[in-house]
Order: sequence, then C-alpha cells, then structure tokens
Amino acid sequence: MKHLLITRPIDKGNELLLNLEAAGFKVSHTPVLALDYLDVAPAQLAVIDEADVVIFISQDAVKGLAMLRDTLPASTQYVAVGTSTASVLKTTFGMQAFVPKQQDTEGMLALNVLADVSGKQIVIVKGLGGRPDLAKSLKSRGALLNQLAVYERKPAELQSDEWLDLWKRDEIDGIVITSNAAADAIFNSTHESAISWLKGRTFFVVSQRIALHLQQTYGVQGDVIVTDGAQDEVVFKAILSARQALATQQELTSALEEKESERIRPDSSSASTLSPIQKDTTQTAKEFTSVHVEPEHTQESTMSEQPQHTMSSAATEAKTRIPVSKVGILALTLAMMLGGACAAAVWYGEQQLSAMNERTNALQQENAVLQQQVVTHKAQLAKLNQTMSGFDEQLSRTLSAQQTLMSDTLAQVKEVASLPQQQFAKSEAAYLVHLLRFKAVVEHDWQTSEILLSRLDKLAVHFVDPHVISAAIAQDLVTIRGQENPPLETAYVTLMGLVQQAPELPLLTLKLPEENAVEQVTLSENVNDWQANLKRSWDKFAEDFIRIRKRETITAEPLLSASEQRLLRAAFEAYLTQAQTALMKQQTAVYQSALHVAIEHLNTHFDTNAAVVKGMKVELERLAGISITTDTQIKLATPEVIEGLIQ
Repeated sequence: MKHLLITRPIDKGNELLLNLEAAGFKVSHTPVLALDYLDVAPAQLAVIDEADVVIFISQDAVKGLAMLRDTLPASTQYVAVGTSTASVLKTTFGMQAFVPKQQDTEGMLALNVLADVSGKQIVIVKGLGGRPDLAKSLKSRGALLNQLAVYERKPAELQSDEWLDLWKRDEIDGIVITSNAAADAIFNSTHESAISWLKGRTFFVVSQRIALHLQQTYGVQGDVIVTDGAQDEVVFKAILSARQALATQQELTSALEEKESERIRPDSSSASTLSPIQKDTTQTAKEFTSVHVEPEHTQESTMSEQPQHTMSSAATEAKTRIPVSKVGILALTLAMMLGGACAAAVWYGEQQLSAMNERTNALQQENAVLQQQVVTHKAQLAKLNQTMSGFDEQLSRTLSAQQTLMSDTLAQVKEVASLPQQQFAKSEAAYLVHLLRFKAVVEHDWQTSEILLSRLDKLAVHFVDPHVISAAIAQDLVTIRGQENPPLETAYVTLMGLVQQAPELPLLTLKLPEENAVEQVTLSENVNDWQANLKRSWDKFAEDFIRIRKRETITAEPLLSASEQRLLRAAFEAYLTQAQTALMKQQTAVYQSALHVAIEHLNTHFDTNAAVVKGMKVELERLAGISITTDTQIKLATPEVIEGLIQ
C-alpha cells in the first residue's frame, strides 16, 4: 500500500494524516459526508432530565446536544461509545462516562450499566437514523427508550462518480471508513467498472458493523481490516501492522519461489560434479559382472573313470560360481559413503539456511517495530514542536497585548491625575448621564437610575449653577419613584409553586360512576296488586340469579400507562419551567407562548373537573395576563441640564 484515502470530515483525522505522511505514505483527504445539526423541541429535550442512563454514540452527538442545552443532570449515568466521545463529554459538560473496551455497539451492550435496564429510562443521543441495532437490543431488554437525533449526516455529493474517477487516477490502495453513511456515500455510483475497482481496494473500518455492511450490502470480498477503535492513533497502528504483514508475506513468497526454482533446476551440474565417482563405480560394476573363470581340467584317467552325467553337472556348477572382486566391493562402499556425505552436507546446509532465515525475519520484525516507534516519536516531536511554537506565539501576543494595555492604562491614569478636580467631576458626570439614559429609558431599571441621580446630585457642587442641576434631579427622582416595576419576582415564585404542584394533578383517566341503589320492596297482600307483585317477584328473581348493574352512559377513555403519565407530567413541568426562564429574561413572546401551551396541555390531558386542576388553570390564565415589561416612555431633565452646562 502506497496511497491511502481518509474519508472523515475536514476537522477530523488530522493527526492520522500527519502520522501516515511521516511514515512514508502518500495520503489524500476527501470528506464524503456533510454534517447538519438539527433543532430539537424543548419537550423532547426534557426526557434527558428524567433519564436513568444517557448514551452518546459520537463526538458530534455531544456537540449537537451542547448547542441545545448547557448542563446535564448530575444524578444520571452516562455511556460514551469511545474514549474520544468521553473526552468531549467531560470537556463540554463536565460529566464522566462509561467507555467499553470494544468501542462499538456490541461493546456498549456488554457494559454492566446496560446489562439490567428493565423499566429504566434510557436516552440515546445520536445522528438521524443511526444505531438501530443498539435501540432494538435495549428495547428487547425491557428499557423505556427515547432516541434524540441532534444531527444528520448527508453525502457531500449526490453521486460518487467524480470521486471514483479521481481516486482511480491517483491509484488509491487503501480507504479509511468510520461509518456506514460514509460507505453508502462512496458506493453511490452508476458505473459498474468504478464499483468493481472500488471493491478491490483495502478498507480500514472502525467496527465490525461497518465491515458486515460492506460485505453484505456491496459484496466487498477483498481485504476489510477492522481496527480496535476510531481514534487516529488506533487506526494508524492498524495500517502499519497491515503494511508489515504485507511486506512479510511478500518476502516469504519470494523465498519460496527462489527455493522452488533451485529445486526444479536441471540435474546437469550435479551429474558433472559426481561423474568421476559414478564413472569409477560403473567401471567397477562392469568389471565385476564380466569376470569369468574356466574350470580346471583334471587328469584324463580320472575323467574317463567317472560317468558322463557326473562330468556335465560338475561343469555346470563350476560355471555358476563367480568369484567376488574385493576391489569392486571397496569401490561400491566408497561410492555409498560419498553419497551419504553429500546428502548430509545438503541437509546441514538447508538447516543452516532455515535458521538464518528465521533470524533474519526476527531482525526484520524488530526493525519494523523500531521504525514504527521512530515514526511515532518523530510525529509526536513534530506535534510537540508545533504546539510549543503556537504557545510561544500566543505568549508573545499575550505579553504584547498586556504591555499595550498597561501603557494605555498608565497614560489614562496620568491624564486623569493631571486634570483639575472640577474637570474630573465633569467627566464623571458626562459618563453617568449616558449610563442614566440607558438604565432609565432602555432597561427601565428604576433602582439603578435613582442611585445614579443621587451621585449626580453630589457632583453638582462642581458646576457653575448647582441649584439648576439639583432641581432637575429632584424632578427626575419624583418621576422615577412614580414608576411601577413589573411583578417579576412574584410571578416567578408563583410559577415555582405551580411546578411543585404539577406532579399531584390528576390526569384524565377512566372513572366509573356509582351504582344505582336497589330499593328493597315487599309483596302486597291485595289481589288487585297482582301485576305489581309479579314485577317485584321478577326483579327479585333477576337480582338473585343474574347480577345487573345499571350505570349512566359514559364515554370510556383509554387508560394511560405509567410511562405515559410521567411523560405528560414532565411535558407540563417543562412548559412552566420555560415560562419561568422567559419571565426573568423579560421575553414576552416566549413567556406568553409557554403559558398558553401549558393551559392547552392542561385542558387536554388533565381532569378539568378536579378542583386542583381548575385552580391551576385559573392561576395560569392570570399569569398569562400580566405584563412582564414596562412600556412607559419617560423623559428625564437632568441629562439635558448637565450636558448644557458641560458644553
């Protein structure tokens, strides 16, 4: 592998890119996904406050939730899919999280905190459409699950044809993928040839789930390497291990091919080497097989005395006996000894070669580890140097800014110290006049305005005509003290009491009316009352054998489960809390909207016939009718008088 491709977003994977380049790889970075953060309604965010466990499946999930709320409940348990997500959660919200060893869906499900979740409120903070297997598994364990989608990943391009053409020209070997959405984005092509080329690349994925998605959805049959996590350092180590494994495989293949070529080499050279021994052995064998000794002739008198058949058998036996040549046996023994020595020499050479290859492989592995450590240390050193350089620049800028600020402050102090007391008082009065206009006219902060007027009254002695200033200040004090402040504190305390009372409100559920009373009657002894007696007898018979209960006609509403009741009460409390926040910020539109939604929610889901619900409704309507801002426009005389005297 020489050219790698990183598909992560532009703000991620920078450390991986630097490490790979330092390790000698050619690296390209093409973000294939665009991230959009979603708006979530306050009622949906309220489920986090009721949750027992909150699960974050990515760093973007933490960042998306941080855009919607500033804090998280301290009593809730938190789970992060990986160490990077846990670090972002700690930095953003100050919360510790459980992190699985296997940083994926299966690893999170193996945590003890998610082992027994029956009846617990679980919230998954995730991207739109992500982690269906996690949600399905938690539901099967009996969890009360809520999924909160705070962002959405979309392909950066409608189709990947241009990407694939560029990657093919650049001869991309390996591709790093960190999500199923990224895999879908790069395989979204209409060209079969491009898809076929893409399937032949080596893929580095951060979970088994992505590997199965590539194999089952797109039929990828090539190398799919699963890393131990999504961190840049973990992916970098996996890529280095894959390169080392590939290099080792190539070396073994070359060694086997070389040994096979030596094994099938023609035997001419070995034949020429052993030809003298073979020639001697062959010649000895020929001599041994060609020896023939004729039988000795006996005396003619003896031969004549024996029978004819005895002579012929003796001659035959003499012919079959061949004397053994000692020279041939010695030559054959020497040949066998030389052959065994040659075979032993060949075997010993092969053993030495094998041991040498093993030592060479071990040294190569140690060298690769050392090279990897050197690359890592170089990358860390470069990063440290870059960080130190940034710190030096930041420190220089900070020192320069502080020196400039101190110089400006010292100059202002010297300038103020050199001014006469009367001029200093006029400067202070000019500043207080501007502040008075803002506090009284814009913010309607009457208390602060009264304090500013009191201070201006003390500074009036430094002006030419202090009586004019004092008269204007007295007039403005009467005007300000006549203004009424909005009852913000009273309304806030009232809303707090309503929030505490909300859990006790009765919901709109089915209630059966009381049974109709059955009159106890006796039979009449008058014969003329036979019809009435018959009816009474029938009613008594029916009462004894068939139990009939008569109720007024009602409409039976479906019963609410415990979780639904909690959600309805939590939503009502969320509306009241939102009204409290808008009240203190004097946001009239938000305040009025929250109270009207709360009243509508009260009418829809609570028993409006109950006295406590009626009282709650009346109080909410009263709070919705008050004004939380002051629209009174006042005109102050003091600023104009003082500004005229200063000029």
